[in-house]
Amino acid sequence: MKLEKLSVYKILLNTQTLVRGYLGLVPPGRKINVLESDIWLVSYPKSGNTWLRFLLSNLLYPLEKVDFFSVNKMVPDIYYSSTRSFRKMETPRVIKSHEYFDVRYKKVIYVVRDPRDVVVSYFHHCKKFKLIENDFLMTDFLHDFLEGKIDPFGTWYVNVQSWLDNRQCDNNFLLLRYEDILDNPLIAAVRINKFLDINRSHKQLSEAIANSSFENMREMEAKDHLTSKKELPDRYFVRNGKSAGWETDLTQEQDLLICSHWGDLMIKLGYKLNINKENYQTSLHIETP
Repeated sequence: MKLEKLSVYKILLNTQTLVRGYLGLVPPGRKINVLESDIWLVSYPKSGNTWLRFLLSNLLYPLEKVDFFSVNKMVPDIYYSSTRSFRKMETPRVIKSHEYFDVRYKKVIYVVRDPRDVVVSYFHHCKKFKLIENDFLMTDFLHDFLEGKIDPFGTWYVNVQSWLDNRQCDNNFLLLRYEDILDNPLIAAVRINKFLDINRSHKQLSEAIANSSFENMREMEAKDHLTSKKELPDRYFVRNGKSAGWETDLTQEQDLLICSHWGDLMIKLGYKLNINKENYQTSLHIETP
């Protein structure tokens, strides 16, 4: 009798999922219907995408309040917002994605970050959302990270390289380093302003930067009480907004392990390695998602 009830429950659950999908009530993910006019904000997870969503929203909607609720309408996430909501958006749509190269994405802002900082941020993110146990070790997490076992977006290397191989010389592709945005957000805002051809004044650029600061984002996160039962309340989604934090959070061995895997691409992107070239050259390999 219990097995029969369980089977009926599974049938009802599957039917409900199919109906929700048919009605466009679930996030589309990579299956999203892409429009020619779409503008994409893409990055590997934990590379500064949320910060850039705020900056983009403040640049695109200078007269509107941008917070953790409105940003999901201004620059929606294909893994969070419903298919129906994307259908209702005015064009051109500006959309967040973490996908590796997708030929359908015509105009792309791609944000890249030092993978050593990415893994540290990802580690804390997974603990905050209880995706790993609180006593889970960075050593074990790092191995999963290097092997691409944490998410469906390929490894950091695959994700970044796939876009650079296919779009780096394209006028509709803007590559931004997280570290450069931190060092000089005005230059980044000017580049975005030109890339999107939105003609914002110097004052509007400065205001967008100020409204998107980590201090403001952290304050909004605390004020709006965003923590749910699936999260640890003592950990912020917006952490510290700094670069090179890996220097204190990773051991020398962990640093060398990352560099031995992806040193060639890290050097290409301007990241300094604490390892000689001959020590990582033999470890290079081609990865596919």
